[in-house]
Amino acid sequence: MRRLLVIAVLVVLGIAVVGTASWVFFGRSWLSDRQAAAEADMLRADPQTAEMFASIEKRQREIESTPDDPELYLSIGNNWKAIYDFRGDVRFLDRAIEWYEKGVGVTKRKNSLFLLNLANAYRLRTQPDKAERLLREAIEVNPGDPVLYTTLVDVLRYDLKRDSNDVIDVYKTGLASLVDNAPLVQSLALYLEDIGRYKDALVYYELLAAKYPGFEEKIASLKQHIAEQP
Repeated sequence: MRRLLVIAVLVVLGIAVVGTASWVFFGRSWLSDRQAAAEADMLRADPQTAEMFASIEKRQREIESTPDDPELYLSIGNNWKAIYDFRGDVRFLDRAIEWYEKGVGVTKRKNSLFLLNLANAYRLRTQPDKAERLLREAIEVNPGDPVLYTTLVDVLRYDLKRDSNDVIDVYKTGLASLVDNAPLVQSLALYLEDIGRYKDALVYYELLAAKYPGFEEKIASLKQHIAEQP
């Protein structure tokens, strides 16, 4: 009799455990589905996000038939990023990161735009180390894009607070790689001026002035700074 009682108790406990586990799994799934539906309704109802969310839904349907089209992943990532810009909810930034990551995979890490967008998203997520790695990877893929160098400079200078030599090394790498490097030259000149290296900055401003007008006042100002230095 006691043995039968023990077996009955164990059976009841087993049913309770299975029931609890099932409720946890299916209950969480139900709550997640409810939350997703409520979020979708909110984004559709908001005039600032309705069009962007509609584009996301459309692109996701298109991916089902053309899963290798990188433009679809880029569009979805950009739209989630735009929704984040409007609403300021980091969940939407994480969605953008998710789709940029998928795009990086689809393009086999050979598309510098995906790497750049992903790096910028990680900067917003205050993960500058990841941003730096992605930007260096993007430069290897596309060494002719000056935006990659200037963005990496910003990460090193403002986010990671790196030594000026590290920053200048990025500029030098870019100057050696770019055919039309005027924007990078100007950025380097501004940086050198900001850190008080006026003589070095003057060299680059004079290089710019040899091809482009409008730097005369800046050059005169730098020469005055240099003359006033001890």
